[in-house]
Amino acid sequence: MAVAHAAYHVVQADPTGSGRIINFARRHQTIAPSSNQPSQEQTMNEFNPYAPPESDLSSTPDLSQDLPVLADRGTRLGASMLDGFILVIPMIFLMWGFYALFGFKFLVPVPGLSGILLTIGVVLIGTMLDLAINGTLLLRYGQTVGKKICKIKIVKLNGDVPSLMDSFVKRRFIFTLAQQVPFIGGLFSLIDALMIFRKSCRCLHDEIAGTIVVKA
Repeated sequence: MAVAHAAYHVVQADPTGSGRIINFARRHQTIAPSSNQPSQEQTMNEFNPYAPPESDLSSTPDLSQDLPVLADRGTRLGASMLDGFILVIPMIFLMWGFYALFGFKFLVPVPGLSGILLTIGVVLIGTMLDLAINGTLLLRYGQTVGKKICKIKIVKLNGDVPSLMDSFVKRRFIFTLAQQVPFIGGLFSLIDALMIFRKSCRCLHDEIAGTIVVKA
């Protein structure tokens, strides 16, 4: 009504009035929003600061391909038997020579302190022989000769190759010493062997060394 009233006075002031009425209408016309400009609702839909973050899952790598596969019990047993066979043949000749060196007959029990010293000597000879045969493979690949043939290897829980302290001293040498103790050594070995039947397939020596045996 106010616009119409104002237009009436403009016409009264200018009877010809066309130019003033047009100018007045131009100054007071309502500007309609352009259809090309996005509405406020559309803008809020395109950018919502309170929306949860989104990520492209299609580019996520498949980490399951990198997980190691545990070596099965049969393969581990086969590798252990191969290692024992490889070690025992030269060990027999070394023990025979060691006994003869001190004037004792091979495989004849030696009582007293002499028997203890002979046992310690045999353990040290066996350890050095084991290290000579498998030390390099253990250090580089976490494998013994038997494990390499059976295509399995020892790794730390994070997948790294273990040090010789873990792969040799903790997993092998400590148990060799324990086996020399009457009764306790046999019990120690039995517990170690039975623990492989757990779901993790980790023996006692694996727990001590912080290792697992996986497929190579």
